[in-house]
Amino acid sequence: MSIVAQTERLTLRKFDLQDAFDLFELNSDPEVVRYTGDAAFQTVQDAEKFLKSYSAYERTGFGRWAVIKNADSTDYFDPSDKEFMINYRVYDIEALVDQLRLNGAVIVDTIAEYPYGKSVIGLDPEGNNMELWEPVDSVLTGMGGKTTK
Repeated sequence: MSIVAQTERLTLRKFDLQDAFDLFELNSDPEVVRYTGDAAFQTVQDAEKFLKSYSAYERTGFGRWAVIKNADSTDYFDPSDKEFMINYRVYDIEALVDQLRLNGAVIVDTIAEYPYGKSVIGLDPEGNNMELWEPVDSVLTGMGGKTTK
């Protein structure tokens, strides 16, 4: 297992082949692919093929991560009853938060500001957890990361 980060509540790691069934279920849900822009997987083998060819970690230094709720964690995804979070990389987080509120989203905290970017947590109108992330690209690239911008 290639752990990227671990906290009391969550483990963040690179995907591996053992995730094929879970990834298949996730990417077979029209409500998920609606936000990711991916084509839905038709079979578990499609998910395995995707995982075998997934090269974002090597190409860009980052990618999609498996988020594992640790056994003793119970409230990370509150106030939603869903056990996942959709993460969005955004531009002009303040204006987007205003627009989301106008369209029925609930922003559950204030925008946090760090030297490397800004983030905020909320719920979309369907009750899905979402995190908005506006990175400072110069800081990311200065740490050796790459950006797709």
